[in-house]
Amino acid sequence: MRVRGAIGRLIAATGLTLVLAAAAAPALAEPPSDLRGADLVDEAGVLSVMAEGEVQAAIDELYERSGIALRVVYVETFDDPSDAPRWADETARLTGLGEKDVLLAVATEDRNYAYSVDAGFPLSNAQLDEVASSRLIPELRGNDWPGGAIAFADGIGDALEPGPPWLLIIGGGIVVVVAAVIVGRWWRRRHLAAKAARAEREAIAAFETKADALLVELDDSLATARQEVGFAAAQFGEEATVDFRQALQKATELLAQAFATRHSLDEGRVAPADRRMALEKITELCDEADRVLDTESAAFDELRALEREAPRLRDELTTRQETLAASLASARDIERELASRYGEAALAPIEGSVAQAERLAAFTAIELQRAGEALAQGSAGTAAVRIRSAQQAVGQIDQLVASVRELAESLADATAQLEAALADTRGDIAQARSRSLDDPRDAAELDAAADAAEKALAATYDSPLLALEAVGAADAALAEVSGRVVDRAAERDRALARLDESTTTAKNAIRRAAEYIETRRGVIGVRPRSQLTAAEKRFAASLASAAADDPIAALVAARQAATEATNALRDARAEVSRDDPLPPGYDSGYDGAATGGILGWLFGDSGGGGSSSRSGWSSSSRSSWSGSSSRRSSSSSSRSSSSSRRSGGSRSSSSRRSGGGRF
Repeated sequence: MRVRGAIGRLIAATGLTLVLAAAAAPALAEPPSDLRGADLVDEAGVLSVMAEGEVQAAIDELYERSGIALRVVYVETFDDPSDAPRWADETARLTGLGEKDVLLAVATEDRNYAYSVDAGFPLSNAQLDEVASSRLIPELRGNDWPGGAIAFADGIGDALEPGPPWLLIIGGGIVVVVAAVIVGRWWRRRHLAAKAARAEREAIAAFETKADALLVELDDSLATARQEVGFAAAQFGEEATVDFRQALQKATELLAQAFATRHSLDEGRVAPADRRMALEKITELCDEADRVLDTESAAFDELRALEREAPRLRDELTTRQETLAASLASARDIERELASRYGEAALAPIEGSVAQAERLAAFTAIELQRAGEALAQGSAGTAAVRIRSAQQAVGQIDQLVASVRELAESLADATAQLEAALADTRGDIAQARSRSLDDPRDAAELDAAADAAEKALAATYDSPLLALEAVGAADAALAEVSGRVVDRAAERDRALARLDESTTTAKNAIRRAAEYIETRRGVIGVRPRSQLTAAEKRFAASLASAAADDPIAALVAARQAATEATNALRDARAEVSRDDPLPPGYDSGYDGAATGGILGWLFGDSGGGGSSSRSGWSSSSRSSWSGSSSRRSSSSSSRSSSSSRRSGGSRSSSSRRSGGGRF
């Protein structure tokens, strides 16, 4: 009984030690062993079923192509010896590989590889190293494990069948292509430059033609305009032509500037690069002079039309004077009534409007009288000028009278609306005063808005329009503040209702992530750790905001903390799964199942969890791959038949060459 108890304690201690060792050591070392006829052995568990088929196809293709038998082994780390080339040589010796056999061994955890060939292998070490550096290593560095073996097989086949002197051919081709590219680019640049220069010359020539045409046209137009001014002065009087003469003077000055610029071009005082800019300036000057003349020409066209209709238009305006007198009398009455009802201050928008309209009416009467006299004397042009002045005065009278009537209507509408606005504002103030808010900042903001509204109600205004505008603005400001603080209070209430749940969720998420990372620090990198740190910082901010009576900020921080902790746990699990792959069904935690597997291996127990060992070795011995699962070594019918053919024809040799390195 004492012996059994001691053995039990030894087993328990040994099991615990092995569990701890398994947790501390992420990779299991593999010693060299006999491949037992297998072309492909995956002790590292990095190949899928599909990938195994692809690698096996490349091995078979190399054999059919060159008669070379490639053997590929994937392990996590080399052991006994740990030197990669020696490990490969020893495995090749134990397997009995011959002159046309190649062994490729890859340690996925060590990031190391090695090859081993017989001394009589047709490729030298330098050639094999070149195949490894150009084909194998780039794939292994990207963790493309099947791609590395496939590329190595293709590289050996290509090296055994050298083709034409591709380096010389490619080098010569490159020289020809580079020369063609250089010449082509030079020709293209020259062609584009010549094309651009030709296009620029054509554009400048077009500008020059346009500028010259505009100069000639404007010069002729000004000569004609000078004659028209004289005719207009004789027809409509000197006073009517004042604006026209000013426009003519401005256009003449613009034309002089344009001619001066053109003369500078003719004298060669403008640089070739600035020639286009100078021509554009000439065009702009001519266009501006045309606009000035056109405006005044249009005014004289209207005068000529008035001249033809002068007798009829004078009669119409004379009849209209009676209507104007009635409108002015009505406007004066409205003005007096508004002053009596609302006070003189309310009439500020129309101050002096009626008096100005009366002056314009008197001016209209005088102009119509002078127009009649001009018509009686046969001077239709002078009559047209007087009639145009009378028309402009009548139009201004209509606008002034309309403004008086519009003010009267606006004041009446404002008076009717003001009482309702006052009542609404008083109600809004009372509601704001009665509202209870937990946050003193919200309460103070709402009180200030209510005070401003009360001041607007108590103020004195010059007119109902101003009172309605001020009360409406104060009520709108109060409504905006009230809605904002009420919404904020409701949001705070909702945040308080959810804060406890969110805090608990964040705390649990952080705890789970922290425990997972703490127990697996050997294989978890910086990203999950930084995410966990950020989650803890967010959680601390949430607690601080809650203590400062800011539940909204606390809720946001708690939810962010939960999200970041969840992301940390997810990424940590992904790193553990990637860096420490296990067979299907194997528990990722270091629990009783793992202990059973290790003890089964230790004491040769084939039952229980012994078959779950990550090493893929037979449970009875770690010195051969005969017990490897079908997932880790290919067992296709084509591989089986070819393996016997290749091994049977090879001669074993103890003299081998090897190489390798890190990737």
